[in-house]
Amino acid sequence: MHITDTKNYQREFKLRLLKCLQQTCILITNTVKHSSPPIFLPHDGQDGINMFCPPTITPALYKSLIAKYDHHLKYGTGGQTRDIMSGVLVGSCGEVRVSGGKGKGELAVYPGCNPFDLYKEYSALNTGQKDAVKKVLHAQDYALLLGLPGTGKTSTLSLIVRALIARDQKVLICSYTHSAVDNLLSKIAEAGVTSAMALRIGYSASVDSSMRRCTLDLSHSLSIIDNSSSSHLH
Repeated sequence: MHITDTKNYQREFKLRLLKCLQQTCILITNTVKHSSPPIFLPHDGQDGINMFCPPTITPALYKSLIAKYDHHLKYGTGGQTRDIMSGVLVGSCGEVRVSGGKGKGELAVYPGCNPFDLYKEYSALNTGQKDAVKKVLHAQDYALLLGLPGTGKTSTLSLIVRALIARDQKVLICSYTHSAVDNLLSKIAEAGVTSAMALRIGYSASVDSSMRRCTLDLSHSLSIIDNSSSSHLH
């Protein structure tokens, strides 16, 4: 929903937020501004891998970079972290960075966020879950997703979070309980997202033991927190 009037926007947001206080929230941070909604889907109107295209990359360039990434998956880089000829770099966190050439942009594919795997997961969703994914990816201001227990909210949110990371966006996950956050993080970790990509905020005693590897020791210096700014999940 797009609301141009600031006061109405704030009022509507507060009313909807109050109704969802007991729901897990996902906040998307992105400094890129659009004059019009970005195009995520192919021209034929069918769902496609273009829905995971970063806002800073044109669909044409994305198609080229995806093809180069697909070649990397099939043939690898001979055990090297850099393939100069193909413009592929494997980072320290396991992410694969595919360059389109000087000044043409770059595609970063993080563990657990392979666009091909994401599309397979998306294709297996039911109609309601697919609509939820598309509503979030198309949202200009915010999107609210509601579902009864057992409707697949956690699985859908896991896919949404990884789709946003695939689009090179940062995600903040918050809830009114630690267990709700850890439950979603566990689902995301099962899909292949590594602890190097996430920063879990909270007292260690309140965080699930499987997620403590993502936490910071609050007694450490502020410089450590500053160095964690590259994390995609907070």
